[in-house]
Amino acid sequence: MARQYTAIKRKTEDAIEALINKFKGTKLSGVTFYKGFDFTKALNTPRLEIVCAKATPEVLADEVTGNWECECTAAIVTNYKDTSRSAHEKYIGCIEDIFMRPDVPELINNLTTITEYTVFSGVYGWMPMEGEDLTNETEKKSLYNVRVRCAPRSFEQ
Repeated sequence: MARQYTAIKRKTEDAIEALINKFKGTKLSGVTFYKGFDFTKALNTPRLEIVCAKATPEVLADEVTGNWECECTAAIVTNYKDTSRSAHEKYIGCIEDIFMRPDVPELINNLTTITEYTVFSGVYGWMPMEGEDLTNETEKKSLYNVRVRCAPRSFEQ
């Protein structure tokens, strides 16, 4: 189960990244994407951090169905020294425009770069989390939370 848990989280991060890459246009040019929890080294700004922090297997009548509910956080991080407020808001607007679409599950399922992974029952909104997290005096971080109900077609062994 631990291997499946890690695999579904990785597949969810990959799907979110691929979707954003497909529809970002030029609005996120210059933004570096990072996935997973490896944010210990010095990172470039502006950046988009994509983390699937939680994957919960679906259980019905004491049976594991094979479906998962995954919770991802995406954070736009900019530096006050080199990014204006309007640029930060432009990055946020781009992410919101992508995830406010009603056809996000279909879009993810139709991505040719994402295989062995299916999203169904939709994405439950792309909502701003409470407030902003100031990581230090020079960075501004705006957090968003997205929940995906999905199923892997198979797991890597």
